[in-house]
Amino acid sequence: MKPHALYLTIGNKDADNDFYDTFSSLEIEDNSNSACTFKIKLPYNRNKKGDWVFISEKDFKLFAKINVSIKFSTDKKEVLIEGYITNINAHLADNETDSYIEIIGMDSTLLLDLEEKEVTWIDKSDSDIANEIFKQNNFSSKVDKTINPPKEDGNTVIQRGTDIDFLKMLARRNGFECYVEKAPTSSPMGYFRKPDVDDKNKNKLYILFEQKSNLSYLDISVDGLRPMSAEIKQKNALTTKVVKSNEKSSDISKLGKSDLSKLYKSTMSGKPLTKVLLSRYGTDDAQEMKELVQSIVNEGSWFVVAKGTVNSAKFEHVLDAKKIVTIYGAGDTFSGDYYLTKVTHKFTPGSYIQEFEAKRNSLGFSGGL
Repeated sequence: MKPHALYLTIGNKDADNDFYDTFSSLEIEDNSNSACTFKIKLPYNRNKKGDWVFISEKDFKLFAKINVSIKFSTDKKEVLIEGYITNINAHLADNETDSYIEIIGMDSTLLLDLEEKEVTWIDKSDSDIANEIFKQNNFSSKVDKTINPPKEDGNTVIQRGTDIDFLKMLARRNGFECYVEKAPTSSPMGYFRKPDVDDKNKNKLYILFEQKSNLSYLDISVDGLRPMSAEIKQKNALTTKVVKSNEKSSDISKLGKSDLSKLYKSTMSGKPLTKVLLSRYGTDDAQEMKELVQSIVNEGSWFVVAKGTVNSAKFEHVLDAKKIVTIYGAGDTFSGDYYLTKVTHKFTPGSYIQEFEAKRNSLGFSGGL
């Protein structure tokens, strides 16, 4: 009997019905900083002939396409991941019942991570490069525009590595995220953009909130030592002129009332803000330097981190990384909007839970029910 809501296809074929009764665990990690991955754990036993076998062995082959979906009682089926098998691991124990097979894979990020390259990009902005790389790999794309390269002819950016590693490097220096849509509808979709903190379709999570409670636990930590400012100085090799850029505020919308800088100034008035000095960056272009320090300050602004587990019996929705979720019941200081950075979906034949990590760039609740 198939467990409630879980659907698995291998290639274009539904998994054998026996799979749903015999698999040990299935785990999917949706992460804002890396590829979406899956891991399936299956019993590994000897049959009557003494051969080691596992369920659906003929279908679970390297690079086979996998689709995992879930359906709640009131909703349509939602895809949790579509990807490819990249690893098959066997664990054998002297107690045979402790032996198992692990099937591991990732989403379509794999297609951008197959080949290391050396490419020279001339007079192109980072967003132009991102668009071209996605197009070359037959990906659709959603790319935020970045600054144009310096005006002198021959501005050069060298790619040494896989496409996804290079794109993530470009994304970091712009304060962007770069990722692949975990469940493409047709061709894979690549994203190269700032975190979308203005998402209007927010899921709601409640802790100790009477009948609405849908969290099993919630941990929140606040780090007051995150960098609040950044500075870079570079000397032009030809003119010997020193170019300087600094930044003291994030340009990402606040998710609550008080950001770290405001909290710091309220009790540490007159003291210097925590600051990062950047070096070894090969540019003396003022606009590029401004983007670099802005990206550092933006990243430092995420000083609140939440971790929790969802009670899936009371929350019949899928949490997605890179989306906003609103948390209620944690008090005025900690309740409010959070940006999901990781969601782990964990299945066994009789259970399903969602574990999440999220971040926030301010404290204080600024919304309503």
